[in-house]
Amino acid sequence: QLSCAALSYCRRSKGGAAYPIRTTRDSLDTHVAGIRANRMTCVVRDAVEVCQALSIRYLWADALYIIQKDHQDWTRESERMG
Repeated sequence: QLSCAALSYCRRSKGGAAYPIRTTRDSLDTHVAGIRANRMTCVVRDAVEVCQALSIRYLWADALYIIQKDHQDWTRESERMG
């Protein structure tokens, strides 16, 4: 049985819409405390539901777990993905 899954996807906005939720230095503390489902993109919410249905305990989503536009964090976290 799997205990974790990873999600990486294209996060481009369409038609000038606001950029989907992502972790930045400014949002890090808030995201560590928790992210409400209604703030997640449909892709992430669907992945959460699939993981729950398959009894996968952890979902790693790159836009949420890597601090965006932070090369050091990307390097550290991308090494851990494997």
